[in-house]
Amino acid sequence: MTLHCAIAHKAHLLGNRVSHAQNKARRRFMVNSHRRRIWCAISRRLIRARLSCAGLRTYIKAGMSLVHV
Repeated sequence: MTLHCAIAHKAHLLGNRVSHAQNKARRRFMVNSHRRRIWCAISRRLIRARLSCAGLRTYIKAGMSLVHV
């Protein structure tokens, strides 16, 4: 299962975990993603999509409606 946003196309970022002693270890910054049911106007049915919060805000701002479970 992928953890990227279907609308905003956001994915995880790579960075360093830095301790107090400045030791560096690689880590992943994960996307704030949620599974939502949204209305698809083209196929006229509900689809399940994994959206980030930024993608969710973009979807709502465009005037689309969400269906909450």
